[in-house]
Amino acid sequence: MYSQYYQAKVIKKKTWFVSGVFRNENNIAFARALEGYKDVFEFFVPQDQEEYFLYVINYLKNTGYVLSFEKKPNRLITQDVR
Repeated sequence: MYSQYYQAKVIKKKTWFVSGVFRNENNIAFARALEGYKDVFEFFVPQDQEEYFLYVINYLKNTGYVLSFEKKPNRLITQDVR
């Protein structure tokens, strides 16, 4: 099964902090900067960790580290993969 996929716009000066939070929180999400953008992160979230991920990302949004985030179709899923 594929992960849930989210994108978030992050305060540029705080990208190090946001990535560090998800590195320290084992298995709730794989986070990385979207290629070509230094302030947009993509998150691959295991389905069973989505609730905790949403708790953390909402906290980061409420504290001003994340400007916005949204769930999108997983961009790694193609028609060739089942």
